[in-house]
Amino acid sequence: MFPHLPDQIIFLQYACLIMWLNIQNRCRLMSSKTLFLVLTILNTLPILLFHFYPSLDGPSHIYNSNLLREILLHHNESLSQFFTINPNLVPNWSSHFILLLFRFVFSSVVADKIFLLLLALLLPYVVYLVINRFSPENRILAVFALPFVYTYLFGLGFYNYCLGVTVFLGTLFFWLSRNKRLSILNSGILLLLFQISFFTHILIFILTFSSVGLYSLIKLLVHLRNKESIRKPSLEIMLVILIGMPGIYLAWKYLAGWHAPDLGSKLPFNELMKWILDARSLIIHSYSAESNFSRLIFFSAMCLLLYTTIKILLRKEIGTLTANPKKLFFGILSAILLLLYLTFPDASSGGSYISVRINILL
Repeated sequence: MFPHLPDQIIFLQYACLIMWLNIQNRCRLMSSKTLFLVLTILNTLPILLFHFYPSLDGPSHIYNSNLLREILLHHNESLSQFFTINPNLVPNWSSHFILLLFRFVFSSVVADKIFLLLLALLLPYVVYLVINRFSPENRILAVFALPFVYTYLFGLGFYNYCLGVTVFLGTLFFWLSRNKRLSILNSGILLLLFQISFFTHILIFILTFSSVGLYSLIKLLVHLRNKESIRKPSLEIMLVILIGMPGIYLAWKYLAGWHAPDLGSKLPFNELMKWILDARSLIIHSYSAESNFSRLIFFSAMCLLLYTTIKILLRKEIGTLTANPKKLFFGILSAILLLLYLTFPDASSGGSYISVRINILL
């Protein structure tokens, strides 16, 4: 089924064709948003059709949620002799908490299936919302989010990081859409999203907070360039820092126990570039068997991106990009992520697979 790349290629070809026909009004049976939702639901068939979707760490997440359920709900004294709930506020709690809520109603297998369905539905749809809102001319590229449901980390069962990617994109979508009004409600929602990102994954929180701050800084620089008042963007920067302080404090406490990153774990430059060209994050089972297909997905996306870029150049819109904080932000953010990917070690005392984690965001 779809987790195997040959099947993903076939599904992606049909999805691209249907989306293109819809966007060009050649076969418009429903809105692009509804159509993409239908394609996203079809993409969840591997989770729906099988009794249990296998992953490396998936069973441990279910096990932990069952332990929490027994300790909190049933007050299991036998388990309490060996297990206690960590009183410290640390990352990687989100999946346990969500699975625990599902376990109050459903069996372990059903709870896990519902959680995976949330991952499979939310990620592509958030990607579509971001592209449709800020770069509608690239709307067809949203279909390339569908294979990124079944990534290498998804196969490893890294539930929190997979959820964190959606939280990261969702936070950017919210703040870039609502930051013009620095209201109490918007500030409260941003605070909540920052905390969710922290409890989901530490790297996701750092990237989320840094990205929101980067956008506010870019807005300030654009105002300076245009000789406009910098009062509002300056207030926005201070507000973002203030809202991020609880998460920053928790992250500082958590990272204080880490050793320095293992510089010896840094992957060779050639291998990192090969991973980009091969779309390494899409390869789950066999690199040699799946890399040819994952490479097709990468180059197909690049061709579509090149096509839309040429359209922008022909319309002579390139000059407006530097004056548009949102489009400038996404360009700079991509460059920063690429720099981190090429320079950061692959492991530290707190975790590994850092290169693959950043590769997914690229």
